[in-house]
Amino acid sequence: KDFSPTHAKAIFDHLAGPAFSNFTVGIKDDVTNRSIEIKEQINVIPKDVVSCMFWGLGSDGTVGANKNSVKIIGDNTDLNAQAYFSYDSKKSGGITISHLRFGKSSLEMPWLVDHADFVACHNPAYIGRYDMLAPLRKGGVFLLNSQIPSDEVFDHLTREMQEQIIEKEIRFFNINALEIAEGVGLGSRINTVMQAAFFKISEVLPEEEAIALIKEYVKKTFLRKGEDVVKMNWAAIDGASDALHRVEIPKTITKSYEPVPLIPEDSDRFSKKIIEPIMHLKGNDIPVSEMSFDGTLPTGTAKLEKRGVAPFVPKWIAENCIQCNQCVQSCPHAAIRAKQIEPERLKDAPETFKVLKSIS
Repeated sequence: KDFSPTHAKAIFDHLAGPAFSNFTVGIKDDVTNRSIEIKEQINVIPKDVVSCMFWGLGSDGTVGANKNSVKIIGDNTDLNAQAYFSYDSKKSGGITISHLRFGKSSLEMPWLVDHADFVACHNPAYIGRYDMLAPLRKGGVFLLNSQIPSDEVFDHLTREMQEQIIEKEIRFFNINALEIAEGVGLGSRINTVMQAAFFKISEVLPEEEAIALIKEYVKKTFLRKGEDVVKMNWAAIDGASDALHRVEIPKTITKSYEPVPLIPEDSDRFSKKIIEPIMHLKGNDIPVSEMSFDGTLPTGTAKLEKRGVAPFVPKWIAENCIQCNQCVQSCPHAAIRAKQIEPERLKDAPETFKVLKSIS
């Protein structure tokens, strides 16, 4: 678990009073009541230090681009740079959060960013699922990658996000990085587009100098994959500046996005009290009393995780299917399955249930 200055302050507050020993901090232990109260959130980061958080999707290149960004800032400015990266357990397609800091002050800060000046969301599916704007300071910057036009994107945020943007006077930028990446042949690899957008907004380096350095590091990183890959990334970087738009923030909320519940209403207690908070990355807020006494956990809970993070989903075209079953054999997670069904069992099937006459 992360241990921040807020936790250290809570310990000193505890020791200043009628303290008891053998205590814990950072959890809600309402069983033994040995956890101490966190009375306030503190920020000890010097004012010259810029703290950033980048919410990415595993295998979209976000982490690699941020590692390059740290090298660019550390090697080409008089600023110190620091980076931490958090991942989930998925092999690919999981959530990644990059925590970057840079500034002239010493960066001996062994904890994740909890007070951010800049937050970037590289996948619009995270809207309404994760509380990305909570750590963002007043007057901070929020960068969103989305396919929604910039004059409409504010209405596609949740009401909570809209209220945070208005109350904190957040500067909101929107870019369709996926369109740029696909246009140059990179598919869903949006990392260099978002990296160029970050440097343009942050102004940590003059824009022309930053672009030249990004291209230099891209060449070092991707040259082994061929000159064509390097040139595609260069083209994506060049297209980022014109595609970046600042979103005008209204004074009042007129329309907002209502996120789809992650857990069905008829789910059991464990799903609602344990699985759902974890899916919102709020597992640290689960009190000890909600956990099973003997540590046993139910099986089959992966069926509840309908993340919806893919920008496109495959479609089965029945007219083109030759029933070779190679798609079934090659799918590593058994998401594609072929079934033979007796015709009489399809009498009550919905019209949207597509079938094909079996040739075997």
